[in-house]
Amino acid sequence: MNLILKKIYGISILMLIYCFQSLKNDFEILADGYRQQGKEMQAAEYYNKAGYAYWNKGDKERAAQAFEKAYEIFEHAKNNSSCLILSNNLGLIYTEIGNYHRAENVFQKSLQIARQLKNKTEIFNAHINLANVSIDLGNYEVAIQHANEALNIAKEQNNLKNIAKCYSLLAESNEKLGNTKGALQYFELYSAADKKIKQHEMEMLQNLTSEEINKAHIARQVAEIELKIKKGELKLTQDSLQVTEKIALQRKMEISQKTAQLEQKELQLRYERNIRRLVSISLLFVLIFLVILSIMLIRIKKQKEEILRQRNELNIKNKNITDSIFYGQRIQNAMLPDFSTFQDDFEASVIYYPKDIVSGDFYWYLKVQYHYLNYHFFAVVDCTGHGVPGAFMSMIGNRLLNEIVGVRNKIDPSEILYHLNQLLINELHQTGTHTIDGMDIALLRLLKLENQQYEMVFAGAKRPLIVYQHKDRECRVIEGNLIAIGNLRHKSYKSYSEHHLILQSNDVIIAFSDGITDQPNSQRSKFGTSRLINIANETLGSSLEKFMVHIQNSIESFRENEPQRDDITLLGIRLK
Repeated sequence: MNLILKKIYGISILMLIYCFQSLKNDFEILADGYRQQGKEMQAAEYYNKAGYAYWNKGDKERAAQAFEKAYEIFEHAKNNSSCLILSNNLGLIYTEIGNYHRAENVFQKSLQIARQLKNKTEIFNAHINLANVSIDLGNYEVAIQHANEALNIAKEQNNLKNIAKCYSLLAESNEKLGNTKGALQYFELYSAADKKIKQHEMEMLQNLTSEEINKAHIARQVAEIELKIKKGELKLTQDSLQVTEKIALQRKMEISQKTAQLEQKELQLRYERNIRRLVSISLLFVLIFLVILSIMLIRIKKQKEEILRQRNELNIKNKNITDSIFYGQRIQNAMLPDFSTFQDDFEASVIYYPKDIVSGDFYWYLKVQYHYLNYHFFAVVDCTGHGVPGAFMSMIGNRLLNEIVGVRNKIDPSEILYHLNQLLINELHQTGTHTIDGMDIALLRLLKLENQQYEMVFAGAKRPLIVYQHKDRECRVIEGNLIAIGNLRHKSYKSYSEHHLILQSNDVIIAFSDGITDQPNSQRSKFGTSRLINIANETLGSSLEKFMVHIQNSIESFRENEPQRDDITLLGIRLK
């Protein structure tokens, strides 16, 4: 019954998440995903795209929310150019929805950023926007101040249209204040400026017309000259015909010469026929080539359309898969423990870096009461693979640990690992002696004693444990057994050995997956366990928080631009 209720609860949570996501557009969903991954700049770009999408659909409230999120990220990154564009967009949206006070605040930000960038044009635009908003708010004196500031910039740039715009705002503001004389004065200045603008446009039109007339006159002169040339050629042709007739009369008397001319003409005709035949054949080949080329182009076009269709289908499928994985990430995060439940006895901190969106690593905690004693169980588990396959394995491992300890009441770490091995083999239906499906685990049990002492019992499957004893101020490494969970059928829980240790207040326990120690850099050298221990010895004497921050920075600086090799998990527990 409990299992059925859990499934129903899980399905309800997924349906609520889906309904909430459906209210968002695709850009905002991607932006939220990037922000969860810490990719702030990509998130800002997609929030900006989401804002434009909402704005185009008329959803101005959600457009403003998306632009606000993008503005917050760009402002934190000190990207003033992007902040300037976003603040102008927000001001226009708030003006459209009638939120003039909010619009005024945003346009003030635009003015401040434009002054920092020393952009005269944007400073002018900001003053104009503030003047319009001030008129809408009834702050006519403030509107006059902004219009005068804008007028000074327009005069400095000698921009007649901007000058006319300022005069128009000044005339309107003075009229609203009841200053009829001032309003009339600025209206006359606006009319004069507008007249100059129209006069300038007419002069440009007249200059264009005069230029076209000159072109027509030149064309007529060229035509007359060509006509004269043709008349001269005609006269030359007539003279040539007269001379030819005289020569023809003389040649009629010379039969031998005429015969030679006929033979020569026949040869010429034969040559021309051959040329025409050759040209016809060439044209035929060209026509055939064009037909073949057209067929090939049509086929290429169809292939291109098919490729575009398949690419669009792949993009849609990829988006659906990515969305599903993001939902899976939320479900996986929900199964991870909440450290606030045991803050009275322990201080815990974790580094959890999935290689992909979801992880094959997970960390686990469970508190059980056995014979009136409160036992605390912690584990760091590295499942086979990463991404979606590893995430499925992590869900199985988490469920099996909860069943073994919470339901079957097994409290000895070695026995817990033995049962975990047996149950995992049964879950995966493994029949051979070896398999690639399994998990490595560091499992420990803590029991608080008197005088601020703790009993720790540890058992490991291919994972060690680091214990920092505050009294000695150095780390101790406790190795686990070299037998992975799920790889062998063991006859006894004694296959896994237990390590018992009495710890004091302020001692620190560190469990980690091999993703951190096996992480390579650009020279292909690994981060290594020794580097981790050195950092622990240097920093754990101060605080657990300092150690965790140092480890995070060391991993990032070590791997440089090298991609993350595997899922990374490190759990630190300080005894209070």
